Amino acid sequence: QMDNKAGGITRHILEQALSQARSARMILLDKMEEAIPTAASLSPNAPRIFMTTIDPEKIRDV
Repeated sequence: QMDNKAGGITRHILEQALSQARSARMILLDKMEEAIPTAASLSPNAPRIFMTTIDPEKIRDV
């Protein structure tokens, strides 16, 4: 969160800062991905997501 009540930071400066921050974050994530091996498989105890759709006319039956 950033407070800019004084108005000292122009939109252009803010855009540049956010762009540089994104570039740095992507580099950092790439380095982390190189250093940390990808998990071979998902643990049987890991939570799973199951999605289904329900006919809006039948929601009352659920």
